[in-house]
Amino acid sequence: MKLYRIKNKYVFGKNKHNAKTYDPNGTHDYAAYYSKKAKKWRLVGLTHVLDPKRQAQIQKKELMMMNFGSYKTKNKVSIPSGVKNKYLETDINGQDIDLKKMGAVPLNKGKLSKSESAKIRAFAKTREK
Repeated sequence: MKLYRIKNKYVFGKNKHNAKTYDPNGTHDYAAYYSKKAKKWRLVGLTHVLDPKRQAQIQKKELMMMNFGSYKTKNKVSIPSGVKNKYLETDINGQDIDLKKMGAVPLNKGKLSKSESAKIRAFAKTREK
């Protein structure tokens, strides 16, 4: 499993909830892995956790806090990330995830250990619609 930065326009579109802030060229980070069982790439969304809305999601078990090597300050202090409990298998057009077509950029130090990967896969069990 690796961490990738992917442009918004490939993963989600503009809607009434994000109409004012949507930027198709903006990016979000995802943990990506290939599911041998489904024979598809899967993306698990990552987010920041330092606001009250995210704290409520953590309490509801919608997010899990983790520290990754890619998210450290210049002083090497870890910045916690939120891992979402759902995964994506298709892009905005309903096509299977293709990291090359999406122009996914791997993050520096973005390769996860086996234990981190297993923890994320166990947490993100449901497919996002």
